Amino acid sequence: MERKIRLIATDLDGSLLDKASRISLYTLKMIRKAQEKGIVFAACTGRFPENAAMVMLEKEIDCPIISLNGSVIDLSPMKDRIFERFLPPESARETFEALERLGEGYHIFGRGTVFSRHEEHRHHSETDFRREKYQRGVVYEHGLKACEKALAQPVYKFFIYLLKNSKPPEVLRAELGDINGASLTQSGERNMEVIPADADKGSGLQLLAERLGIRREEVMAVGDQLNDLPMLRYAGLGVAVANATEMVRNAADAVTDSNDRDGVGKAIEKYCL
Repeated sequence: MERKIRLIATDLDGSLLDKASRISLYTLKMIRKAQEKGIVFAACTGRFPENAAMVMLEKEIDCPIISLNGSVIDLSPMKDRIFERFLPPESARETFEALERLGEGYHIFGRGTVFSRHEEHRHHSETDFRREKYQRGVVYEHGLKACEKALAQPVYKFFIYLLKNSKPPEVLRAELGDINGASLTQSGERNMEVIPADADKGSGLQLLAERLGIRREEVMAVGDQLNDLPMLRYAGLGVAVANATEMVRNAADAVTDSNDRDGVGKAIEKYCL
């Protein structure tokens, strides 16, 4: 029986984007063809809303964006927000105290704000030459006092970047993995993310699909990292790019080419067009 896909959800970094953080012309062409056919294309990413919107707007892709690992859902880039979820304040405080105790570097994401613990390790979006065009509303602050101030407002997530002198991953998991109201995930080998316990890419994708009246068997999701597993498991067709972690490839229903070889575009052409 032929599978009918009505919603495509893809991770950005390591999946839709190549190593230079670009969308290839071929993949862009496949996205446009899918949209012309009436298929909804959506980005599903750990990036914050403004940063994810920048990627889509730069290529003039008008589409829903599930950002911050399912904590925020916009029906189009920075418009028509239908859902957002924050860490409980006590969970954010406990995470902050644990990271200070461990001496790890991190970023805190709030509404239109990015707080970096160390000025020498600013979030990449702050120095991106394209930021002024697409992210004028984002405020960046640095240092311990700034991060303490962040706790007084709603917090979406903590992004912990692992350096050569960072604690071993098992130590970090032991300290951060049991914080009430929070969960721990990864979007790469050199990071960890603390997000609301009831938020992930799978629940975000489910909320979007239900809002659009699309059944899960009509959904295709593409990803490469551990934080993509929930959406691959929710989707009727979960596809891993060839460069995905072994766990993600094993959990997927199919494997497409790598992110540097038009993996998302090839999956769209094969399964949707």
